[in-house]
Amino acid sequence: MVKLKVKSHVQQERNMAGVGNKFAPLPPILLNKKKGEPYKPKTPEDAGGGKNPFARQLAHGEKDVRDATFRALGKWLGARSDVDMLDMKKIWKGLFYAMWHADGWDVQEELAEEIGGLIHKLKHRVALMYAGVFFITARREWVGIDRYRMDKYLRLVRRFTSHVFRYCADRDWAEGVVGDVGEMFMRSALIPTGRGDQGVVDVGLRLHLAEVFVTELRNVAAGKDEVDIGCDPDKENEANGGAPRTVFFRRKKGEKRKAPREPVPRPVPPHATDALLKPWAQLLQLEPHKTLHKRVLHQVFERVLEGADGGAAFSGPESVEDAADAVHVRLDATTMKRMARTFIDVGADEGTGDLQRESLYELHIWFRKAYKRAAAAEGGDGEEEEAFLTKREKKKRKKEPSPEPEEEEEEEEEEEE
Repeated sequence: MVKLKVKSHVQQERNMAGVGNKFAPLPPILLNKKKGEPYKPKTPEDAGGGKNPFARQLAHGEKDVRDATFRALGKWLGARSDVDMLDMKKIWKGLFYAMWHADGWDVQEELAEEIGGLIHKLKHRVALMYAGVFFITARREWVGIDRYRMDKYLRLVRRFTSHVFRYCADRDWAEGVVGDVGEMFMRSALIPTGRGDQGVVDVGLRLHLAEVFVTELRNVAAGKDEVDIGCDPDKENEANGGAPRTVFFRRKKGEKRKAPREPVPRPVPPHATDALLKPWAQLLQLEPHKTLHKRVLHQVFERVLEGADGGAAFSGPESVEDAADAVHVRLDATTMKRMARTFIDVGADEGTGDLQRESLYELHIWFRKAYKRAAAAEGGDGEEEEAFLTKREKKKRKKEPSPEPEEEEEEEEEEEE
């Protein structure tokens, strides 16, 4: 049997002497919180010296600290007409890791809604910077998100995009506001460098954004963009995104369930749809990633054309998913005619790659046919092809004799094939 040697209390006290000098003092963030009292966040005014303490507090491990800091952040940003870019990047670094620490389905949903909803409390310039730096931060951090946390960030991107569209809808889809938002998408999320970069690490983010873009735009336009936090036991589970059945609404005792809000459509006018599609068209002009091209063509442009005037949502609503919502994202004949012409002009530019030219020409064909359908639905003949012809083709057509009616039909059939 081994006899353990026990130190005397004198020796223990001697060894423990000077412990206070061996360990660093607690960080100031914890010294501010007393037991039983709510946490009081520090603001840049409290920190002084041009420091921004929000990031550290937003990334704190305790939820109470993060929640209190987020409320203080909302007041601080809402009172400003401009924010330094570096400060906004620090803030979003903290918000990104606030979502990282969020555990539980309902906690993640609630935080995603709060982060996205903050944009409605900000002035226009600050709101644009807030949204733009979100996508900049997401692009930078995307490669570091592990598979266990990817779902929460996919949800954050979806809900934030929805709130950006709601921000435009609350301002009646004003041309200046939607134009600024489209520019923000292009510079921050889709083409940050102004050129197509091979092998960039944020392709996954843009693939997801292309997937949710039209869906969330339709939801906002149809007035169905509000979500329930948690899972209602009286509803189907799938309606809440597959949330566990154990996650329910947190209601106070005796509180009655609110009646569902009737959706109020806020249709997207053609000029706003055009402005929101421009960043995607420019991405097709510059981006060399083939998979991304395919996703953008079918998930963005093709789905938008479903709800255009004379589109599939009108002629065959049973073939379109959410046809009733699709019709609220509008494109008229005049807008599609102009867009079709732009696509073929850009695709014909020197220096345009083969993949990019192929995608732009395909868009030209889609929008040209959609324009004809819309013109026919509006009562026009839909045969105004002069606007789509180049100068050389126009001269050639003038020299050639007018074809017989049968030849015209054959040419149209060949063109459709």
